[in-house]
Amino acid sequence: MHVFLCMLIRYTGPLFLKRFKDACVMRKKHADAFKTFSSTFKAETIAKWSKMVEVWLNDRTKPNPYEEPESSKSLRHFLTTYVSQSR
Repeated sequence: MHVFLCMLIRYTGPLFLKRFKDACVMRKKHADAFKTFSSTFKAETIAKWSKMVEVWLNDRTKPNPYEEPESSKSLRHFLTTYVSQSR
């Protein structure tokens, strides 16, 4: 891996090195943000979510845990109900 990086730096110049260093810094920031965010959930919730992701990654015909669930009621229904109740 080290030889590969040295070759990339040699042939792409200092721009690659700068972007690689930036990416390393951002990776750390993202990992820290993920840990902070994850700490707001119960361990059972994280385990359930992790299992859903694992199942989906192994079989893409299963429900995608990253998709937003569809609401059973539309915005129009909500607004109609809200407007009729406020009169």
